[in-house]
Amino acid sequence: TDSDGDGIGDNADEFPYDANETTDTDGDGIGDNADDDSDGDGLPNDLDDFPLNSQKTSDADKDGVEDEDDAFPDDPNEYIDTDGDGIGNNADADDDGDGAIDIIDDMPLDPTESRDADRDGLGDNADAFPNDPTETTDSDGDGIGDNADPTPSGQADQPTTGSEGGDGGILPGFSATIVLTSMVGAAILVAGRRRQ
Repeated sequence: TDSDGDGIGDNADEFPYDANETTDTDGDGIGDNADDDSDGDGLPNDLDDFPLNSQKTSDADKDGVEDEDDAFPDDPNEYIDTDGDGIGNNADADDDGDGAIDIIDDMPLDPTESRDADRDGLGDNADAFPNDPTETTDSDGDGIGDNADPTPSGQADQPTTGSEGGDGGILPGFSATIVLTSMVGAAILVAGRRRQ
């Protein structure tokens, strides 16, 4: 239903019976079209560069970025300077100041990274597996990436039995080292008894 025929359904229209109004940004009961200060920030709409945003008021260069957040408030071609060198990112050949020019820098806005060999979105310096796009971390430092590691936090593997793995599955619950040590000890004991 569009009671006032303004093209906005009644459910979305803050003034469903007034064809001249649909929204009231500041909630003062006056529709934005008739309200001299639509966002209620105390600055009249004709002096407010952001008439529908009460958190912003001034944009001297009209680039869409409020002066307070604009590193170059009087330059409509620039608004950010990532490396703080006084040259805006649009004109700066090395935005992050890491020595690698943007056109060859895989991470042009991160001064700690310049290469991402496996294109996984994490720079090689932080990537434990810089040439494997399926892995980035190795929490337990065992050389197996967390995605492929059944125990990425370094918890001990569950005991295996029989021929399922471990140390060859000589006896369930015993490793080959323990069995071998026991066998050597028994042989020494038997040899000692024979000499007596």
